[in-house]
Amino acid sequence: MFTTRDITVMHNTNTILKGTCDTSTGLWTLVHCKQQQQPATATALNVYKTNSKEALVKYLHQYCFSPSPAAWAKAVQARYFAAWL
Repeated sequence: MFTTRDITVMHNTNTILKGTCDTSTGLWTLVHCKQQQQPATATALNVYKTNSKEALVKYLHQYCFSPSPAAWAKAVQARYFAAWL
């Protein structure tokens, strides 16, 4: 349901999103409506063991979809990956 000030997004009979429009900016604020989830039956985790920092850096670079060397170096210098090393 959509009005000039409010929106409600539904799937079947479940409310998925609700939101309001900020009339001063024309931008919408949406809130995801929590739904009762089925318990997970399986979990997948990523564990990758390396023997060197070079192998770890190569893995992390690929994990980030292989950015250009300049973009990768800029992100590392900005300490975006400080917790990873």
